[in-house]
Amino acid sequence: MSTILHVTYDLRDRNGKEKTLAVKNLIDQTIANYESIIIDVVRVPKFKEEKCNIIGNRMELNVFGLPYGLFLMKHLQRTYNKAVEQLGNKKYDLVHAHKLSFDGVVGYKLAMRANVPLFLTIRQSDIAVMKYRPDLIPKYKKILMYSSKIIHLVPCMIKFLKEVTGEDFFDRHVKSKIVFLPNIVERKISDVSYESENYFLTIARMSKDYVKIKNIKRLLPAFSQIKDKKVKLKIIGKGKYMPAIKKWVDDLGLNGRVEFLGAIDNTNIDPYYAKALAMVMPSKRESFGMVYAEALLNGTPIMYSKGVIGFDGVFNDCGVGVDPFSVDSIKNGLEQLIQNNAVYRRAIKELSNKKAFSIFSANSVREKYLNILGEILGKEQNAKVLS
Repeated sequence: MSTILHVTYDLRDRNGKEKTLAVKNLIDQTIANYESIIIDVVRVPKFKEEKCNIIGNRMELNVFGLPYGLFLMKHLQRTYNKAVEQLGNKKYDLVHAHKLSFDGVVGYKLAMRANVPLFLTIRQSDIAVMKYRPDLIPKYKKILMYSSKIIHLVPCMIKFLKEVTGEDFFDRHVKSKIVFLPNIVERKISDVSYESENYFLTIARMSKDYVKIKNIKRLLPAFSQIKDKKVKLKIIGKGKYMPAIKKWVDDLGLNGRVEFLGAIDNTNIDPYYAKALAMVMPSKRESFGMVYAEALLNGTPIMYSKGVIGFDGVFNDCGVGVDPFSVDSIKNGLEQLIQNNAVYRRAIKELSNKKAFSIFSANSVREKYLNILGEILGKEQNAKVLS
């Protein structure tokens, strides 16, 4: 049985808890077909916090690194050195780096060390890093050239990747390798048929950075300007930034129209999606946007951001795309969701009947992922590496 070496900074937080299920869910799909070794990395702010733990097939590496990408390559070299030390004589047949900008650098070195293929996932944060650190683009291009296959989570990722690497490079070295593979969004929807109620739903962890990314500060004034004042906005989430948001609500005169639901476990959230007029999240950026898919699987229209890496281009007929940097655009989007709600719901129903949303299912993702792995391992790697 072949062995896949997974490199990821996105599996857990500093407390050892899972940071996201997206990477873990994908790795879990290979259990019956491949052995796995997981290099699970967390950047820590102090040398004394560095440590390495082996837990089954997972190597937890806490590695010192400065914030804001300062001396990034030195941090990644240290990560590689510690990974090599922990791997010892372990053999692997393919490296999957689950993000280009961090995981990819370490994964590339590990693939080169073992003379095995490299498989990449491109995420929103990779594009952000390349825009912020254009000096690193030659390094990332080298990794892209070496890679056998490159996953993108959403269609608009292609446009941004082409912009930062250059159209000629993209056409010659990326285009033929790139594969669309969304995150797994597995929902067990209740058979109960809910009638939509007169509210929009949004979801945000109540931290300053998260609220900024989810664009609550533009969503609230946009909501305050819609014509139908009977429509409410319900917000799921909790955190220390809640008092600031409640002050925004008070300043906009929205008391009574905005309802804070607090934290709701993901296993209990579906009825809130199903009853909503729409799930509205005009985020400034998204790597994928699980909540959009979850809303669609519950038959609920969505508001997403146009021209931003995220859900744009996946199922555009099921809701409204808006400019996340324009309150007017968000307000107009909310009005459209009210006026054309039945139209969007019919589109969702038709797609659901055609099993279009099955692309998010574990079975669909597993089949495609295993096919990609099999294709890579069935070929000799012939990617040309830049000197």
